Amino acid sequence: CCCCCCLGCVQAGDIYSAALDGDVKELRQLLDQDPGLVHSEEGGEDRPLTYACQEGHLEAARLLLDRGALVDWADDFGRTALMAACSHGHV
Repeated sequence: CCCCCCLGCVQAGDIYSAALDGDVKELRQLLDQDPGLVHSEEGGEDRPLTYACQEGHLEAARLLLDRGALVDWADDFGRTALMAACSHGHV
């Protein structure tokens, strides 16, 4: 983030890190503070659910889905979170 007063930027970045790491506690805290983060789009391509799925973090993916993540959302190339999981060898 380019400014220290932009909490939304920090949280959006944090939710991607938490999803990528499978940090369910951090995801839960971030989503409790701002439920809209579940729909964040990093660079207009991926969402937190995609990151959790590509790394095989099932519990994190379940939390994101429970909080409203769209299971059928696709990036600009038509790839879904399920496709991300499969392409990284996760059932």
